[in-house]
Amino acid sequence: LTPAVDIATKGIVPDAPMVFRVTLQAGKKDLKATAHGGRLALRIAIDNHSVEDLDYDCKAEGSATVHAQHLADAVNSFPATEDLKVKANKAELKISLASNPDEFQTAPIYDEVVKMPKMATDFDKEITIKRDVFLRGKDRVFFAVGSSDDRETFVYWAFRSEKNYARFVAGTGARFAVLDIKGKSFIETSGKNEILFPKEQTDVMASILKKADADKIVLKQAKRAKDTPDQIVIAC
Repeated sequence: LTPAVDIATKGIVPDAPMVFRVTLQAGKKDLKATAHGGRLALRIAIDNHSVEDLDYDCKAEGSATVHAQHLADAVNSFPATEDLKVKANKAELKISLASNPDEFQTAPIYDEVVKMPKMATDFDKEITIKRDVFLRGKDRVFFAVGSSDDRETFVYWAFRSEKNYARFVAGTGARFAVLDIKGKSFIETSGKNEILFPKEQTDVMASILKKADADKIVLKQAKRAKDTPDQIVIAC
């Protein structure tokens, strides 16, 4: 659940409607967690195939929205090796030790449901790149990203791509960092593309990608449309 908690609590837009909240949806096959920090949104599915020794077993389907930090604190209060039992009613979420129901933590439930932004169906840009290459490129140039005192364009870093080539760029006008990577099989892209990533959300994005199991990630970007916002989608 850590990625969802991070999205809800770090790199957020403070006045966004659903910051600091996570919606959990328990189904027969998996547990889904959804979070939206104002600029970054995430939905993850947790099941017995994706998490080793999870032993997920849903007795009754349902959903609940709780404060992200309350959820993290409750889960982290138990030993990592222990199995947990989670129950919810209209007022609270209750997390207890499977081996000792008398040892438990609770968190109040919100009426609202955290929802993902509507995803575009038509993307202008799509790049597939090895996850470790993307993260290494970001790490090499990120120090040069500007601050809020600089021009707005300097608080982003750029990822540019074309066939067998990737460029990572950041700068403030007074300083620049550029990393070029060339080679076969590490990237798939059609034509020349550029995607700008905001500084304030990059650490959260990178920390989630570092924990992913995927060898490659897919980056997509779509312009604002009638019923969908301007968006970057990252899939593992």
